[in-house]
Amino acid sequence: MPISAPHIALARLIWDATARGDVDALLQAFAPDVVMRVRGRNPMSGEYKGSTALLEQLARSAELVDDLRLELLEIYSSEDGALIHYRLEATRGALHLDAEFHLSFRVAGGRIYEVEIVAADQERTDAFWHAVLAS
Repeated sequence: MPISAPHIALARLIWDATARGDVDALLQAFAPDVVMRVRGRNPMSGEYKGSTALLEQLARSAELVDDLRLELLEIYSSEDGALIHYRLEATRGALHLDAEFHLSFRVAGGRIYEVEIVAADQERTDAFWHAVLAS
């Protein structure tokens, strides 16, 4: 079994747990001192330290929109982590975002300790979140 295979399983676990809203499974997957960096120049961008802050930020993103849909496109892995390529559709009133993202993470001791989220079209993503927070 290649060393990267467990990271694919971990990526699928966090994807499925997110879809189910399974906070306990997510808390088990993330190290307590995990750091998440959301790239961009919008109010949702920044660095979030700790599993609680990470989960609160993900929940806040979902709460700010009327409808949120995620579609898993592909999972890639390496010896120290994995990358989830996904599509996000979000609406708030007349505002709409349909964009692809990459969520990469690094693993140590079987738990995720570093996460980075990058939009494929950062300018459009930034504009959406600025408009959402202004509405």
